[in-house]
Amino acid sequence: MSSPVRIQPDPSFVRELQAAGGESVKKCYQCATCSVACPLSPSENPYPRKEMVWAQWGLKDKLMNDIDVWLCHNCGTCSDLCPRGAKPADTLAAIRNMTYRKLVGPAIIGEWMSSSKGLPYLIGIPAVIFLLIWAITTGLSIPAGEIKFGKVYPGDYTIDPLFGAVFLFVCWSFYKGVTNMWKSFGALPTTFVIGDKTPKPNLVQAVITVLRDEIVTHRRFNECGKDNTERFKGHWAILFAFVALGVVTSIVAVSHWGSKVPGFGWLHVLGDTPMPLYSPVKLLAVAGTVAGFYGL
Repeated sequence: MSSPVRIQPDPSFVRELQAAGGESVKKCYQCATCSVACPLSPSENPYPRKEMVWAQWGLKDKLMNDIDVWLCHNCGTCSDLCPRGAKPADTLAAIRNMTYRKLVGPAIIGEWMSSSKGLPYLIGIPAVIFLLIWAITTGLSIPAGEIKFGKVYPGDYTIDPLFGAVFLFVCWSFYKGVTNMWKSFGALPTTFVIGDKTPKPNLVQAVITVLRDEIVTHRRFNECGKDNTERFKGHWAILFAFVALGVVTSIVAVSHWGSKVPGFGWLHVLGDTPMPLYSPVKLLAVAGTVAGFYGL
């Protein structure tokens, strides 16, 4: 005989979820239209019906450790077809936003990035830092003579160290966040399968599938929803715009700082600025910029 399981609803979590974007979660009456309509919902463990009832009950631990909320591409089909207007897609997005905040500290940054209310802080803090640098270098005045950005913000002593510190912080936060999220999936129950079992892919196969279907071609993203063509084009363009500009920034940084290392002076030819218009790095930067504007 199975032993009873006690659940502990958390009303404060429900209110927090509603404030984060899942304000319609209470309208759900478990008809399962969302799970049937979702083109990506796995048949052995469909979503988002179960997430909706967990959210209504305030089962915080289940939702914060739920791997299925990360499978959603937020196409909105479930919300469009919901007969009660419960907006399951918004609830899943709110759960993801709340999970971001818990994965790695400081939590306040996650709160700022998951809500439009945080934009003044995200814009204001860098603005204040740049004003301070300007005040230190020129006293908030415009230097006389030829106008050069480096007169106000010397790259080697202001911009590069600042961006370098931010980059290291982002890498550390990404590592800690992914590690914490991966650990949270360890307590997930396994699915009891009747009949022939499909062999699980190994790590290499899984990585190849993700790169091919989720990233490079965006195939599964494009399959999500009834007519996802325009959204697919925009998302694909924005993603690879960031990739292209990230590569350009890395080349310039490695070229500049790497050439200062004894024996590696030749690195300056890779990304010495200003670059001619025909430079491959310059062309990649232009392509990334165009793709970014197209995606927007």
